[in-house]
Amino acid sequence: MIEKNIKEFLAAARAYLLELMPAPEPRLATIPVRNGDRR
Repeated sequence: MIEKNIKEFLAAARAYLLELMPAPEPRLATIPVRNGDRR
């Protein structure tokens, strides 16, 4: 039951973040690329 509650919480958190950030995918995608270039 705990695992199911966690999954539901993560799903709600993702929906909340998607509402705050209209396009989070490109922003998150640029972060690892920049870190790779620096290293």
